[in-house]
Amino acid sequence: MMERKIPGVQLAVIQNGKIILSKSYGIANLQDNIPVSNTTIFPINSNTKVFTGVAVMQLVEQDKIKLNDPISKYLDDIPVEWQKITVDQLFARHLQAPKR
Repeated sequence: MMERKIPGVQLAVIQNGKIILSKSYGIANLQDNIPVSNTTIFPINSNTKVFTGVAVMQLVEQDKIKLNDPISKYLDDIPVEWQKITVDQLFARHLQAPKR
C-alpha cells in the first residue's frame, strides 16, 4: 500500500468457496480520515474494462460471437442508427481511456 500510494483496501481470501480471511486496511476517506471497514464502498472506475475485454474475447474464442458482426445480431430492439455498429466497434469504444 505504501509503495503504490493506496490509502485503503479491503481484502478477502477465499478457499474452496469459503471466505477464510476478511480484513480492511487504511483510510477510505482521506479528507475526513475515515477508516476502511467491511462495508466501505469503493468506486470501480475503469476496472470493468478489463473484465469486459476478457469476457468478449472468451466469447470470440468459443465462436459464440464474431467481432465483425453487427451488434443487431445479438441485441434486439436497438435504434436503426445503431444496427450497423459492429461488436468490434462497440468493444473498441468501450476500451478507450476516459478523456481528461
